[in-house]
Amino acid sequence: MLTADVVPYTSAQDPFSYTTDTTSRYTSAQFQGIMVDTGASKRSTGGYGQFLALQRQDSAVQLNIATQGMVNVQFGIGSTSSIGSVRVSTPIGTVEFHIVKVDTPFLLCLADMDNLQVYFNNLENLLIAPRGAVPVVRRYGHPFLLWGKFLSTYFTESFDLNPCYLTDVELKRLHRRFGHPSVERLARILDRSGHEVNSKILKYLT
Repeated sequence: MLTADVVPYTSAQDPFSYTTDTTSRYTSAQFQGIMVDTGASKRSTGGYGQFLALQRQDSAVQLNIATQGMVNVQFGIGSTSSIGSVRVSTPIGTVEFHIVKVDTPFLLCLADMDNLQVYFNNLENLLIAPRGAVPVVRRYGHPFLLWGKFLSTYFTESFDLNPCYLTDVELKRLHRRFGHPSVERLARILDRSGHEVNSKILKYLT
């Protein structure tokens, strides 16, 4: 679902910017989202580990081996060929990603953004699509497209990295980002993330 009234993070707000562990970012452990990469090749690509992580959450994502070898990706002084492709349904449209056996994120290339008539507003962290604006989050210093359960996981992790009290504005922002949930649901989300919850305050703010 497109969210046009969401209040996005500013470019300086990246709770993962100080994370130094890079060895396990893009493995099969957890899907990190789709990185907006206008410098990528003419084809959008994805690492095999991240494909497995996405498939575990969405069984509709299946590897099409008929497209094996269609893309050759250069990494530093080496290169590798794709082992197939997957079609992923995102809030900005369906994108075909060519999967390579390298620990990289899913990379959304400029050519696919052009085809979808989408552009990235880096100052407001939004992907501007024909059907509306889609929020983008900052992770490890890069913009990522997340949606549904993946977005919920991102916020839960960001709470763990930055233990602090939430301001009125931050609570209202979370309420918008989670699709205006009931007070009870928002309280459960905050409780699972380790925050002390006052339902009366949440009811007043929302």
